[in-house]
Amino acid sequence: MRNNKDYFIVDCEAHVMPWEFRKHISYYPGSQYFSKPAESPTGKWWYTNPITKERREKPTDWTLQGLIEAMNQAGIDVACMLRESFLPLSYNGVPCSTNYHTIEAMEKYPDRIIGCSNVGPHLNRGVQNAIKELEILHKEYGFKCTKIYSPEDGGPFNHPDMFPFYEKCVELEIPVFFHTGFAVGGHMEYCHPILLDNICLTFPELKVVAYHFGWPQTDTLNAIAW
Repeated sequence: MRNNKDYFIVDCEAHVMPWEFRKHISYYPGSQYFSKPAESPTGKWWYTNPITKERREKPTDWTLQGLIEAMNQAGIDVACMLRESFLPLSYNGVPCSTNYHTIEAMEKYPDRIIGCSNVGPHLNRGVQNAIKELEILHKEYGFKCTKIYSPEDGGPFNHPDMFPFYEKCVELEIPVFFHTGFAVGGHMEYCHPILLDNICLTFPELKVVAYHFGWPQTDTLNAIAW
């Protein structure tokens, strides 16, 4: 059941990576990152809550229905769902899921799923190409926010070539979700919180959400937010 408290809970980063799609890149060695139970003697992948010490099994097939069930269990009202790329796992060949997975989720659960576009890696594919896909997803399919994941891109998120993308986000009133701090499989220096400084000064009207608290540079991020 969804929560019946007097506050509204939003998960700002949720993904699906169904095996039916992911199996097509399973021959890449790096894709085994999401198949850890296969490497375990028990065939299970456990997560331990650092506070309660409760152990639960992590899913290997990250399906939409599994996401909705997890949201219900946690009392989450809505989730900003986005494509999970991790393109380096396939040598920049195929992402782990697509924006169309998000479109399907929005259509099936319009009151639970908010579309968050991921049209990167922006610099590698060309910022103008990213802008074209951004416009399609937000103008024609009702996406509400977009994500920047620079660790797998060709430069930091404050690269001058990124500025036309932010200009378009200001024009379309699209909040931008930045991955900040620690990163998996890429350049952490490309998403250091201090890089938000000149972005926010250049685009004071840009709505910014900094994922993951900028850890381990959390103090820097807090100072920038202040």
